[in-house]
Amino acid sequence: MRPLVILLALVAATIPVPLAPPATAQAPDYPIKNGWFFTQTAGDKPGGYSVTDDGAPFWTWFRQLGGVETLGYPISRRMLWEGQPAQAFQKVVLHWRPDQNRMVIVNIFDELTKAGKDPWLREVRLVPRPQPIPNEDKLDFGTIIVRRQALLEVNPAISARYWADDDPLTFYGLPVSPVEDYGSVAVVRLQRAVLQQWKTNRPWAKAGEVVVANGGDVAKEAGLFPDAALALEPPGGAPAEPLPVVGAPAPPPAVTPFSASAPLPTSTPRGAAPVAAATRTSASSAPASATPQPALRASGPSTPIAIPTAPAPPPQPPGGYIIAIDPGHGGPDAGAVVRFADGFVLREKDVNLTVSKKLMQLLREAGFAVVMTRDSDVAVNRERRDLNGDGTITMHDELQARIDIANAAKAHLFLSIHHNGHERTDLNGLEMYSCRNREFAAQNRRLAALAEDSILKAVRAAGYALATRGQKDCYDLAADKSYFVIGPVDLDSGRPRATMMPGIIGEAMFITNPADAAALRNDAILTAEARGYLEAVKRYFGK
Repeated sequence: MRPLVILLALVAATIPVPLAPPATAQAPDYPIKNGWFFTQTAGDKPGGYSVTDDGAPFWTWFRQLGGVETLGYPISRRMLWEGQPAQAFQKVVLHWRPDQNRMVIVNIFDELTKAGKDPWLREVRLVPRPQPIPNEDKLDFGTIIVRRQALLEVNPAISARYWADDDPLTFYGLPVSPVEDYGSVAVVRLQRAVLQQWKTNRPWAKAGEVVVANGGDVAKEAGLFPDAALALEPPGGAPAEPLPVVGAPAPPPAVTPFSASAPLPTSTPRGAAPVAAATRTSASSAPASATPQPALRASGPSTPIAIPTAPAPPPQPPGGYIIAIDPGHGGPDAGAVVRFADGFVLREKDVNLTVSKKLMQLLREAGFAVVMTRDSDVAVNRERRDLNGDGTITMHDELQARIDIANAAKAHLFLSIHHNGHERTDLNGLEMYSCRNREFAAQNRRLAALAEDSILKAVRAAGYALATRGQKDCYDLAADKSYFVIGPVDLDSGRPRATMMPGIIGEAMFITNPADAAALRNDAILTAEARGYLEAVKRYFGK
């Protein structure tokens, strides 16, 4: 899928709260109509800032994203940002996108660059200037993520603080500078925050401690927000009035490929509806179609899946057929991610590994030999080797490592287990990818059809009405490339060695679809999916 990160809109019932008269309220924050009123950032002045659902669901999203603990207290009224409402909090700026029915977190430090604030940030706040990575515009998004996050590795304490957050890419973004040493402090600039490791004791940090500089507070100090947006509201909130407008920024400099309000990859689902998600980032995944596809839902009888013929598989060797299972993503690459309203985060890499382990056990019980490209939450190329010989370490080397494992095992089939993601949350269902522009194309198509048919039957029998979007070709016409792990040899794409056996990429459900995501929290559904793959393999070999 296109490398995007999105926040899924949740249609939530308004929670009734008792209204307290502002004049007699003693608490520093209290309920008001359709929201809450906060006085914590008003200092000793009367008034504060309201967070409400009036016109745009800021109060709903504020609570869903973690409230004060995650976002901080509000530090502004609503303002107009690129034509739509936005509101600043101590840690982030939320921007409502009604065209997409979602809230996004602004890349506030990118905005400060566009506003010409980098010299001020460097001199006053010791924030490094953003630095481009050479030829970054030519890289796939998964490689960009790996390269940007690798900038943290020179400082283990800063790296550990970044990864300690449940969703670092949602709330921090990607690094846009190397870690810079200013003598008393080491600093890295992220898209939405700054991490600082202080080397001596300070009032706000012990020696060696890493602290997070709040993006919203820094932007306020830098003068990014209009004065009218910072004016305190009277107790109980201000009446509706025209929103102050954030000044039009200068054209963005070519220092980072991410736009100010564009969602980012999140590292970035149990029983409640999901509220935050990210589409996949790996080059092995299917990109979003240029033309949006209609959502498909399964109910009742469906048209039988046509199973094409193909040349017979080779005779079974003495040790049994060998099946290579490739759990997609892993380690720093989370793939598609969804955060539920109850705080649970479902990462595609974890779902892929769970289904793969279940399938491994089932295959072994059925007499097959199995090789896994990974069996824990790690990158496969964790030694960071240049496996394709192009002189750089990128996501292509990670994917080449998976191919090489399957080939070294002399596997008879290659199953790359994934789950889908898209910015359109209505898209749901099963997709199976196979390559038709290479050897054993007929076997690839047969395996994809068997997997589609078997998984649909197994998951529906387990109680979830799984939809199907059908079988897709691995060749991307627009990019003139095939999906990496099942494509043919392509030196221009960084793939000097291709898989030497038939294979598929399975995208069983959309993690970014609320119904599919909720189903993926059910272990019985994951077991059914694994059984579907098992049945496909058995049918392929005539067992």
